[in-house]
Parts: sequence; C-alpha cells; structure tokens
Amino acid sequence: MLIPGMSVFARQIGTLSVFELPRWQTVVSTNYLTKSITNAPWVVNLTKLDNCSSVDTYLANSNGERRSDYTVVGLGRHEIRSWGQANYIYKAVFMNHDSQWTSGYITGSWSPDNR
Repeated sequence: MLIPGMSVFARQIGTLSVFELPRWQTVVSTNYLTKSITNAPWVVNLTKLDNCSSVDTYLANSNGERRSDYTVVGLGRHEIRSWGQANYIYKAVFMNHDSQWTSGYITGSWSPDNR
C-alpha cells in the first residue's frame, strides 16, 4: 500500500567493470546513484582485483563530502557504515591501496544502500 505523497525508490546498483584505479593513490569515483534509505550501510561487492590486493573506499555526496567510513576492502561483499540521506545522490570513491607504480583494476558492483 502506498501512502499519498510518499516517494518510493528501489535500491540502485552500479557496475564496476574493469574499473581503473590509477597508480599513486589517485582518487577516482563512479557515477552517481540515489540513496533510498537514510543512514543505511552502503555496499561494495568486489569479484575481481587486478594489480591490487585491496582498495581504499568511501561514499561521497554530490559536493564530494565523505558520507561513510573510510575503509580498506578486498574481494567479497562489504557493508560500510554510512550517514547519507535518502533521496540524495552519492558516488563510490576508490583508490588503489597497493601500487605506486601501476594501475589496478576492479570488477564488481556497489550500491548506496544495503537492501
């Protein structure tokens, strides 16, 4: 049942398809997705890492301000604490944690919400 005047959004999921992480801690980010649940953890699911064993990451708003814990992650699904607000747009920010000399590449997915 929908309540009149209430907005309902489905969870959005972004794809990371051989997403490049340049060398020397260069910061790169994804496209923006809309968060549907205030303060819900965000999720990054890494299925493949090339030229890196871990990745630094956090969630940022459209002003580039951090809206989650700064976390180092490896392969697998990771739920990361977030204080983002529903109905606002966010991007996932990544840095190559390992390499000062070569680019790394990640494959997987991410979402500003965990459900």
